[in-house]
Amino acid sequence: MANTVATSPQTMANVTVAGSFFSWINPDNAKVSDDIYVTSSNGIYPLYDKVVSLVLADGSYGLENKKTGVEWVEDANTYFSYGSGTDLWGETLTSEDVNDADFGVILQTDQGGGAYSDILKANNFGFAIPIGSTIDGVLVEIERNYTGGRPHFPQIDHIRITIYYTEATTTTSTSSSTSSSTSTTSTSSSTSSTTSTSSSSSTSITVPYLKFLVDRTEL
Repeated sequence: MANTVATSPQTMANVTVAGSFFSWINPDNAKVSDDIYVTSSNGIYPLYDKVVSLVLADGSYGLENKKTGVEWVEDANTYFSYGSGTDLWGETLTSEDVNDADFGVILQTDQGGGAYSDILKANNFGFAIPIGSTIDGVLVEIERNYTGGRPHFPQIDHIRITIYYTEATTTTSTSSSTSSSTSTTSTSSSTSSTTSTSSSSSTSITVPYLKFLVDRTEL
């Protein structure tokens, strides 16, 4: 099994959700881990994941939600993991799927019911998985925390994805070469046998004929 490096998105966006309590400000700040954050326009308490799902190659959202059900903590510079090297998030993914610019992940937060946020979408990771490879798993890591007391104002420092895959194997056939060699050997053997037979036949005819000539001379 091989894997990509933990890869950052090239495109970030706030996706408006009807009835949301707050939106994400400066989404591009999640492209790199540098303590410059995607921030929120409002705060909620308590603070949980509401949705963590893949964005598929056709732009739709995956059906499996990896939200943890654990309240966010105020720890800076901590990556929280979703999925793994053997987790396909309930999808049948191909190399073409994950290489597609639309492939990515979404994050939405809430207060464990009630108020919820817009969606923060990360995609266009620029993967170049070899065509024909088997996708084994997808690991998403989100560097997140919150600021403030109550309510909590969520902030995102970085989002990254690692793809685990197995490359397709190819085999080189030697049967054609072996067959050709066998055919050549067989032909050579056949030719040798024919020559030997022809020589033996000529001798058996010549000897009696010479004897006949000798007998005629004696007469």
